[in-house]
Parts: sequence; structure tokens; C-alpha cells
Amino acid sequence: MDNSNTWQNPPLFRGCIVKATYREQKIPDYRRNPLIEALPPICSQQEVINLLQHYPDYQEENRTWAVELRVHLVRSMLKFFEPLPRHIDLEQRISCTLRTGYEARNLYQPIDYIRKQHDAKPRNSRKESTNGQ
Repeated sequence: MDNSNTWQNPPLFRGCIVKATYREQKIPDYRRNPLIEALPPICSQQEVINLLQHYPDYQEENRTWAVELRVHLVRSMLKFFEPLPRHIDLEQRISCTLRTGYEARNLYQPIDYIRKQHDAKPRNSRKESTNGQ
């Protein structure tokens, strides 16, 4: 029996490891935060549109093809995607939410992180912990 290690990650865990690229941030609150600096750059509205939109290939000669071939071309319309203003808004909200969440977890400013965690605790739990001492 072969004892070689042939275990492979299940499909759920497939992916690739990418070496982080840190980008200088224009927004002062995002500077010197490696979690934010490793994120992709903030996209303009036009960049978001370009990344999201998809238009199936269309060629005039396809109109002369036999019906059984054109039926298959109709399926390509399922891949059509036209970004709407709500899609752009959603991308901006996700981008802001990620950066805001990482802003509170800045590894270079652990004192601020601890203070924010302490301030985030409900007041009742703080009183209980001080009364119990």
C-alpha cells in the first residue's frame, strides 16, 4: 500500500495564497494600517462599472445561423450584467465597511485597539467586573 501523503484540500478550501502588496493610503485614518494597506485600491465608479459589466459577444452573422444554433446563443444572454446605481452603492458600502472595521484593528496602534474594545463593552458588564474585584 502506498503511504504517500495524497490528501488534498476539499473544494471549499481551494484557493491561492497571494503575497500582500501594501499600498500607501491617501486617507489619513487609513495610513500605517497594514490590514487596510493590503486591500485593493478604492475603486472609482467607472472602475466598478468596468469590473462588473458583462455583455455577451454579438456578431451580425449570427443572425443567419440555423435556428438550432441560435437557440444556444440565447443562453449567452444569461451572462449579461448591466451594473445599476444600487450595485455601485453596494460596492462603496462594502469598501467603507471593510476599511472602517480594519481601522479599529490597527496592529500598529494596539493601545487604541484595546481602548476601543474597552469602550465597546456595555456599561453593565464593566460595572460587574469592577464590583466583583
